[in-house]
Formats: sequence, structure tokens, C-alpha cells
Amino acid sequence: MARPIKDGLDYFPLDCEMDYKVETLEGIHGITGFGFYIKLLQEIYKQKGGILKLNIIGKFSLWKTLRKKYDMDETLMMVMINDMVELNLFNAEQYKKGFLTSDGIQKRVRKIEERRKTDRKNKKNKGKSYPQRKLKENYKKTVRKVHKVKESKAYNKEQGFSFVKEEFKQCFLDWVEYKQQKGEKYKTQKSLEMCYNKLVKISGNDSSLAQEIINESMANNWKGFFPIKKEDAKFKEPPFQKSTHISADDGLYKTIVERGGY
Repeated sequence: MARPIKDGLDYFPLDCEMDYKVETLEGIHGITGFGFYIKLLQEIYKQKGGILKLNIIGKFSLWKTLRKKYDMDETLMMVMINDMVELNLFNAEQYKKGFLTSDGIQKRVRKIEERRKTDRKNKKNKGKSYPQRKLKENYKKTVRKVHKVKESKAYNKEQGFSFVKEEFKQCFLDWVEYKQQKGEKYKTQKSLEMCYNKLVKISGNDSSLAQEIINESMANNWKGFFPIKKEDAKFKEPPFQKSTHISADDGLYKTIVERGGY
């Protein structure tokens, strides 16, 4: 069974320091005038729309009801209400029509009724009050935002590396993973492709040499790629030495033999 729609308010705001109009009323009628004004506010705020009808059954029938309820003289009550109207505590035009209310009362009641209407609508559509639904929506937006950031920082191995040649793929993926572990990720697709192009260039489009370049960078904790410097084998041949062999036809040979050499 649906819950009945509530009319009127259960409570209303009451300032600790009252308006000068209320103080004037209290100065005229004492604490009785002040107390009767507060009682009238209670009766008004309980009514639908914050309007108290003075002739609910018959003309001035409410006076008798209030007189019995608060044990007050009916004439005194009428005098005090007339003074309240003159002090602008209640709306004079509405009083002439047989109603007790004020602009301030109407403003507060309308604000509360609009809030009630919004809550009823949200409970009907979502099954939850407006604050709970708003909190849930904000949570979902935050989660979507976090996921979006994570997805933008993550690399898709099928789409993000489609520009990498098959023979370079394994070594280049190893390098990217190495950079990620160090917290040095490539923030954009363009920077990732530029890194790959540099590797291809300095390796001379040789995947084996590219693997060596990557291994060298990892071993030296480098942030990028550098060509491998091949050490030149500088093997100098010994200086040319003239042969000491002397031909038999040489005149020197004959001289040496004659002198007992060899």
C-alpha cells in the first residue's frame, strides 16, 4: 500500500532573537500575546500550503475551537490577531479573505514542498532518496574516469604495436616492459613509434643487432638506445725484415766462402 502524501509540516524554524514586530506584540499583550502567536504559527504550519482557514465550518467557528483549546477569551484572541495583522506578522489581504498566513510562511512551505516532490519522484524512479542516488551517480562517474585514465596509460599489444615488424616485436616489447618496470612509460603513441624508429635506424634494420642494442642499454641502465661501438682489432704486422739469405750467385757469398765462412 502506498504511503499517503503528507500535508503540512511537523516542525518549523523559530529564531532565538525574534523580529521587532514580535517584540512589539509582546510589549502590548505580554507573554500571552507572544505565546498565542507561536500557537497560531503551529496551527498554520500544520495546514496544507501553510494557510489556516478561519471559517473551516462556519463563520468564525475557529475562534471557538481555539478558545477551548487554549482556554482564552474569544474577544481577546480577535484583538490580538488584529494587532498581528496590523504589525504585518500576517498578510492583511489574506486575512480579509478569511485566511491566516504570511509571505515568509509561504516561502518556507513552498521550498519544503518542492523538496518533498523531488524526493517522491526519485524514490519512484530509482527506489532511493535523492542524496543516495546523487552519491551513487558521482561514484560511477569517478570509477569511469579512473578506468579511462588507466586505459589511456595501458598499451594494447594488438593495436598499440601494430607498427612494429614481426622480427622486432619480441625485443621491442621486452624494452617497453623494462621501461614500464622502471616507471618510465611512453605517454603517447607517437613517442612509442619514435623510439621504435630510432632502434630500427641505429640497428640498420637488423633485428639481431637491435636485440644487442637493447641488451646493452638494459645492462648499462640507459634510458635510450645507442649504437654499439665495435672495437677495432688493431693488429699491427711486425716491421718488414729483409731476409738474411744470400744467394750462391751473389759475389758476397763467394767472398765469405773463401774466407772460411758458412
